[in-house]
Parts: sequence; C-alpha cells; structure tokens
Amino acid sequence: MNAHLASNGSDWVDITDATVYGTSIALLNDLASQAQAKGAAVAISYEDKLIARNNLLSPWDAGTNKIAGIFSSHDFGMKWSYAEMATVLAGLGLEWSLDEIGDCISKLVEMADHGEAPSSALITGSKGELPPATAAAVINGAAAMLEQDDDSVDATVFDPPYHNNVNYAELSDFYYVWLKRTAGRALAKDLFAAPFTDKANEAIASPARFREQAQAANRGRKGKARTSAKELATQDYQRKMAGIFQECHRVIKKPDGVMVIMFTHKSNDAWGAMTVALAEAGFNITRTWPVKTEGETVNNRQRGAARSTILLVCRPGGQRHPKPWHEVAVRADVKKI
Repeated sequence: MNAHLASNGSDWVDITDATVYGTSIALLNDLASQAQAKGAAVAISYEDKLIARNNLLSPWDAGTNKIAGIFSSHDFGMKWSYAEMATVLAGLGLEWSLDEIGDCISKLVEMADHGEAPSSALITGSKGELPPATAAAVINGAAAMLEQDDDSVDATVFDPPYHNNVNYAELSDFYYVWLKRTAGRALAKDLFAAPFTDKANEAIASPARFREQAQAANRGRKGKARTSAKELATQDYQRKMAGIFQECHRVIKKPDGVMVIMFTHKSNDAWGAMTVALAEAGFNITRTWPVKTEGETVNNRQRGAARSTILLVCRPGGQRHPKPWHEVAVRADVKKI
C-alpha cells in the first residue's frame, strides 16, 4: 500500500507503505499521551527502520536473497523492481524492526554504562573493566554555532561530510516527511516546523545548487575566465567547513587540545578544500593514519569511492605551511587508498 505524501502543499513521492504510517501514528499518540518519551523514541526508530525496506525504491537483492534498504545506493534513483517486507508476519516487519532497534539501543546503553563492555585491552593492552561511565549530553544544533565556552573542550572527534559524496539533507527528506507526521505531531513540533530539511546551510559540494549562479557569472566571459558550478560548490563547501573548524578552534583548549577528523575522498579538490579550511581556521595537521573502514557497498562500487579513511590529527595553532597541507602531510597516505 503506497501512501501519497504532501508537506505544506508541496507534493513529495508515492513510495512508502501506508500501514507503517497508520501504525506509527496510533502508537506514538498513545505513548505521548502517557508521557512515555523513551517508548515513543523506540517507536520513531522502528518506523524509520521499517519504511526503509517498504517502499518503491527498496530493491530485491538477489545476492543475499533479501530486501535491500532504499539507501543501498546514496540516491533516489528508480529501481527496475522493488520488494515490500510483510509488516505483520512473524519474524519480519514490525517484529524484525523492533528487534533491530532493541539490539542497537542495548549496545548504546552498554557502551554508556560500561556494563558488559569489552576490556580495556582494546585500549591499553591490559585486562579489566573500563573506568566508570560519566554522564553524557546530546545536543542538537549547528556545528558552526557551538554552545560550549571558549577553551573548554579537551578533544573534538567528528566525521564531516565527504565533499560531494552524499547529499545528506536531500536524502533525509525521505525520513523527515514521515517524522513530521509522527514525531512532529506527537512529540516535537518545533523540530519539524519547516516543510523539508535545511539544505542551504548544509556543508556539501553540490554543483546542482550553483548552476544558475555559474551561468550568471559566466555571461560575457570566455576560456579560463569562466567558472563552473563544480568550482563554486567546492568554494562553498570550503567556506562552510572553515566556519565549523573555527568554532572547534574556539572551544578547544590551547595548546593541548586536539581535533581528530575522519575523511576520505579520491578527489584532489576535496582534499584541497578540507585542508585549506583547516589552515584558515588555525589548525595544524600533526599526524595522519589511513584506516580501512569502508565496506563493499553498491554506492562505493558505483562511485569508485575510497575504501580507506584518513584520520587527521589536528592541533590548534596558526603557523601556515608554504605548500598546501595535503601536498605535505597527507598525500602519501592518500596514495595508499
């Protein structure tokens, strides 16, 4: 059963199962009325998990003989065939999605509480339990406008957008339009006030967003004087990442604070934008490690994506290298990818 979605008068796509939507609304309204926030969070999670495999863009994977999720490739490309998971069949549908979410939450709780966590041998090589867990705070906000005070953070570790690899906000609309009608109605209306996700402030290099701007800039220009939408997109990505790194530089303790970035890309443009943004923010790259992290996925095969991630260890400072940092510090590691 495919449900037609509309958001503030703007039509989206007819691709998902109306049964999932109806079940989610009923469950969320019941949990919200009972003020069971934890249960409602689980309901939201299972909805996301289930609709990813109950839509017209989730193909049948003949290799594994299973239904593949919609984002087995990072796009909304139409599929020649699709499959729908039986919602109420034992071991599938609702039961499967709740089991998957339950297992995920259990592992998160285990890591937070260190209840049955792996021994510290993973870190120090010695046996024994990890040190007692401390309270953690989860903050939803813009990376370019952090809430932390100046010089208050020991370490920042994050995995930024990989240049032009994934249009995160665009793909997030798949979930957003459903969450707007479930969590947005029952729990957090303020988080879903906009019709769709915010794409203007997203730090990615998307040439499609700069085609008109490039056309306007190139009027009357010839040859090398012309600029491309791809160049404008990379400049925008670099500017936004520099703003994020500047905020990280502000909150990190000097001089002993550290920032670790996980980044991978085969394009020199991507590495150039990333390292120049770091330099503009006042960071020095002090160490790099290539780590094999990317599995063999449909998306990686189609895009020829790198299978290794480079860990960049950065320290606050202001000294600039005479050559771009990706020429000095990471080119050797990039060649290993």
